[in-house]
Amino acid sequence: MKEDFVAKYEKLTKVYLAKYEHKHGTEEVAFTTQQGAADQLKAWAEEYVGDWDAFGSVEGEPTYSEMDADKLVDRWTNITGGNEFLYIDELPLNEGRGPGVPAAFNK
Repeated sequence: MKEDFVAKYEKLTKVYLAKYEHKHGTEEVAFTTQQGAADQLKAWAEEYVGDWDAFGSVEGEPTYSEMDADKLVDRWTNITGGNEFLYIDELPLNEGRGPGVPAAFNK
């Protein structure tokens, strides 16, 4: 089991940080895949879109809550009037061998 974890760790070269910036602060969740981070952005958009429906209702068009999750994420900054941001930061995973690194990784 420990060997599987070490092997998987050694293959990781990037982390994907899903970020949601809003007036109360910034939410951040790290993922090993870009898809995981993208799914997190969709979840945030779907969770909070109801707060913005009243501001963007146009007669004859779907409300924001009726939009596809991918469109919500793509349009989030416009939907929120430039007040909120959903995005992914792709970061390199460094090979730190300093304090806090499990002994299994110190070769």
